[in-house]
Amino acid sequence: MKNKKVNIVLIFVLVLLVLLPVSVYAVLNVVRTQQYAASLSSEETEEYVQDFSTFFGGSGQDSGMEIEVDSQGYIYVSGVTRSTDFPYPLRDIVTMETPNKQVDATYGDVFVSKFSPDCQTLLATYIVGGSTQDDPWGMALDSQGNVFVTGYTSSTDFPVVNAVQPIYGGGDDTFVFKLKADFSRLLFSTYLGGSHFEEPGKIAVYSDGSALVVGNTQSDDFPTVGGGGKACPTTQGEWDVYVAKFSADGNSLELSTCFGGKGSDYTWGMKLHEDKIYVAGTTGSDDLPVTPGVIQDHFNGGFPDAFFAKLSINYAPKKDIYLIEDVVSYLGGAQYYDEAWDIDVDNNGSIVIAGITTSEDFPVYNALAPSWNGWDDFFITKVTPDASEFIYSTYLGGIDFEKLSSIDVLTNGDVYIFGKTQSPDYPTKSALQPEKTGLDDLIMTVIKNDGTALLYSSFWGGSDHEWGGDMEIAGSYAMYFTGSTQSADYPVIFPYQSELKGISDSVIGKLTLISTN
Repeated sequence: MKNKKVNIVLIFVLVLLVLLPVSVYAVLNVVRTQQYAASLSSEETEEYVQDFSTFFGGSGQDSGMEIEVDSQGYIYVSGVTRSTDFPYPLRDIVTMETPNKQVDATYGDVFVSKFSPDCQTLLATYIVGGSTQDDPWGMALDSQGNVFVTGYTSSTDFPVVNAVQPIYGGGDDTFVFKLKADFSRLLFSTYLGGSHFEEPGKIAVYSDGSALVVGNTQSDDFPTVGGGGKACPTTQGEWDVYVAKFSADGNSLELSTCFGGKGSDYTWGMKLHEDKIYVAGTTGSDDLPVTPGVIQDHFNGGFPDAFFAKLSINYAPKKDIYLIEDVVSYLGGAQYYDEAWDIDVDNNGSIVIAGITTSEDFPVYNALAPSWNGWDDFFITKVTPDASEFIYSTYLGGIDFEKLSSIDVLTNGDVYIFGKTQSPDYPTKSALQPEKTGLDDLIMTVIKNDGTALLYSSFWGGSDHEWGGDMEIAGSYAMYFTGSTQSADYPVIFPYQSELKGISDSVIGKLTLISTN
């Protein structure tokens, strides 16, 4: 009888041990949900209208990757196409303009297209690529309307013109090209890489027309210029961030050097602001050259941690040109992974870093959403110009996966966020599409400059998959975006192309702010 009582007690204890964590989690989840709802309930709102929304592509697979808008409102989109009938401008009511290159339907090629400001007229298309895979990851415009594009290629016959590196290095190489403003020809086109692998990052253009490219390299023979004798990568066999500056004519490298520690370091976000280079990414290195007084001076033990840096170039004699590390900081929790995917700067020099995290202990401060919500959440972190203090740091997401594409910071400090989500409970406000309709939907979200309010947030998509490419803020609070969709019922408004033509099509859209409350 005594043994029976003991067994009953043991069973009761075991049941408690099983149920108690579940009950505690359930209570905590309710508290989190209430905190989240309260933090998102500010009466401050912004109302947007969708000016246009369109498919863009042919009968194969097409994906918009980057978007830019010039000072006159013309829209530039770059991406990947596997459509042999990819759209070209009409020369007359019957004939399409002759393609400058036949599209590779197997591996795909890079496209660059230019639209009228209302996106009703396709003005130009140019195709660039070799015999295997070519993907663009960054695009920028100079003041004359010339188009700079960077990405990666495994093609040994990628077109080269006035090239710094005319020969394919091996693995995947970075490519960089400059397309003339009238889309008539390439002004320069080059490989950039060593005998192993390179991954592209972003590209920006200085006022003198020189181009800055950041990316990632695994090649110990990556081409270097200046850099104070620093090797690329800094530890053989791992990945490092590279920073390369091309002359305006593309004929020479003014600087090519690496940044990183003894582990693997990657960057996907870059902003050039007042000649300072801001980069953000992810790191497995516990020995990054952190600067004194930053918000996180150590690797926090999650794998990997995010990092961000503010760099400048020391323009000494060419042989001594090198990067100055003005600010370097880690950013992350002690659990799982934290990845910074983009970075931007406001008019005061405050730095905004955004990415994804699975860490429940990611550092939060004055948070809009103080708790992790599930799987991959966005994080948005704003710090002072010297990165010594948080201004705010918050999670943002739902119960499922989020993936960040880009952020843009307005002059007043408001942060625009673009990406995609699988979460049906992703927070919305003043939404043009308040509910998720597909497997993945695009999301557009605006956070107030001090991080205290969600001003606008909406899903955008159809009943299948959407992927985010890039976003650009231009003019009077106008948000331009590109990506891709497999949804035949993707919402279109004043479209250039009204229907899905292929397995997936690029999408292009524009939202404009119409009122604030």
